[in-house]
Amino acid sequence: MSKLTTTIKHEFMEMLPPTIFFFVILHIVAIIRALTTKGTDITLPTSASVTVAAL
Repeated sequence: MSKLTTTIKHEFMEMLPPTIFFFVILHIVAIIRALTTKGTDITLPTSASVTVAAL
């Protein structure tokens, strides 16, 4: 069981940096899109959908 938990921990730590990167970058893109379309009636994705896209 120890080898399994070690492997899972290793894989999680490998997955964490790209997930954080895409989380931040996609939120920045969503903010920029919201600012550029301000005043129009275009619907934008919510923060929850951006978070799911980052994962």
